[in-house]
Amino acid sequence: MNLKYTFIAIAFLTITTVCGQSTNTTSAAVAYKDATSQMMYQKFDKAVSLFEEAKGLIDKAITEITDDTKEKVTAKAWYYKALIYMDYSQALAMSGDTAKFKSVVTEKYGEETKAAFEKAVTFSRYKSDLETYVKGKADMMFSMGTQAYNMGTKEGYEGAQQAYLGAAEMMKMVGQIDTNAYVNAAICAEKIERYDLAVQSYKVLAENGYKDGMGYYYLAFAYNKLGDDENYKKAIEEGLNKYPTKKELIIESVNYNLKKGNKKEALSALEKAIQADPNNKTVYFAAGSTFQDMMEAEGAELDAKTREEFLAKAGGYYDKALELDPNYKDAAYNKGAMYLNAGIDMDTQKNNLKLGDPNFEVLEKKANEMFTNAISALEVAHKLDPKNKPIVKYLKVLYGKIGNREKQMEMNNKLKEM
Repeated sequence: MNLKYTFIAIAFLTITTVCGQSTNTTSAAVAYKDATSQMMYQKFDKAVSLFEEAKGLIDKAITEITDDTKEKVTAKAWYYKALIYMDYSQALAMSGDTAKFKSVVTEKYGEETKAAFEKAVTFSRYKSDLETYVKGKADMMFSMGTQAYNMGTKEGYEGAQQAYLGAAEMMKMVGQIDTNAYVNAAICAEKIERYDLAVQSYKVLAENGYKDGMGYYYLAFAYNKLGDDENYKKAIEEGLNKYPTKKELIIESVNYNLKKGNKKEALSALEKAIQADPNNKTVYFAAGSTFQDMMEAEGAELDAKTREEFLAKAGGYYDKALELDPNYKDAAYNKGAMYLNAGIDMDTQKNNLKLGDPNFEVLEKKANEMFTNAISALEVAHKLDPKNKPIVKYLKVLYGKIGNREKQMEMNNKLKEM
């Protein structure tokens, strides 16, 4: 190195100090610049040695800071600590000394590096320089992540996840959230089915309002994949507290409650889902299925009035689903099966009455109404799926119930051909 230049640099840096407390910072800055020069010439061992010197000096400078230390002295110390710690770890990695890298670049070292950047960026004097510096490092890591991802292998996805997350965490150190890097890191984690790693990224995205609540939706998805019901539920609830009309979160709440058998909670969520997304046929189908399940689960314990209400609500939701999609086979099938079962129940009650009971005709009329509703729905299902044997069987029974022998024989013949 040019000796004259060194003396000039030291003299200049010394002039800018205001007290003895900045001497170590100045010396650390000189060692740091010498180390980065060695890095440019790929003299990694020499660079490591100079970075070690710079690290020792800057650590001492930081301990010398007191409440009386002037702001520009403090700012400079934290600024150089951030740069030295970051570049020292890079020099160790490039030197090839794996054992030394692992012994130095520990979790504690990473935390100190992060803390140094977070502290340094609070000083306006160096904020812009730090942001530019970190962005350059992050861009480099992001590019490495893309290259690894394009390999299309498990190892590639693992490397890409680490690189993308590293780039995102770097930008976070200077107060910037790179959502693109976090999303890419999560995608890579999912590629290798490491949903625990995906959670790391989704947590940050959720906390920072990614796509108005979608961060919480993705976080819930990852917890669900991990089988972590407690955090799955928590992610949904926290998301809905902040974004009460987010349809994806509402539907996820429906799914969670249905999975847990919480029918009433599911229905409450479904009503919100319908308000949030009134043209979603699947939501109406789920609402109809939930009412149908509740009715069947209660069985004989459900009073007649409530059963009729459940039937009407379930039928109405299935009708709405079919209105949105006339070819919605599942909605037509469920609706038909529901009314068939209801009709059979009423028919059974009718047949168990004593001779001359005035409720006989009432139940017979209601049963026939149920059978007629079932036929209209199952005929749609049959048209959409003509080779479905259970549908043909149901229709055969239903035509027999209402006395349509011609249609009953038609279904009977179809069954023989199947």
